[in-house]
Amino acid sequence: MTEILEPSNVNQWFQHQLEIRGTEVTEIEDIAEFVPSRNFWIKLKLMHTSTKEAFLVSFWRNPKDRIKSSKKVSAHGRNLDERMRFARATFSPELDAMIMMKEPTLLKLLENVEKGLPLYIVAIYPDGTAYWASAVDFYEFATRYGTYQNYARTADGMAWLPYRVPTGWMKRWSQPVFDYPTLML
Repeated sequence: MTEILEPSNVNQWFQHQLEIRGTEVTEIEDIAEFVPSRNFWIKLKLMHTSTKEAFLVSFWRNPKDRIKSSKKVSAHGRNLDERMRFARATFSPELDAMIMMKEPTLLKLLENVEKGLPLYIVAIYPDGTAYWASAVDFYEFATRYGTYQNYARTADGMAWLPYRVPTGWMKRWSQPVFDYPTLML
């Protein structure tokens, strides 16, 4: 039976998952992210590893976090709603959920990538199901398919606009990653 994770132990759980794969966590950095709907800050954990990679760990309470009904979407949000529904239906038909990353957080991750640090976004659910994607792939998907919010209800919200990708588009942590062999010269 899969362990039920809580926000308090998800980082230790993921660190253990890295150790199982032979990767040691060398540093854990706090990445602050503001949640405007609840008016508070959360601290996401960026785990730097012995393989010179980093993983941003985020905990999602419910794998059934669904896109709200189109009937509840304002006129300004209709285009975004249609793009998100298309992306979810096309890339994640089996899982009606979207993973979200706030713009300032995503841009900070991309700055680290520009400095040569391979960086991955990891979404973990309470049942231990985890999904991951590179920060670059996450950003490129959201911009390619328009699944980022490009308007705000108030001027204050402009700095916290979310970028989203369908959960099922991300890779499952439990599935092996493989590629065809290449000749290195």
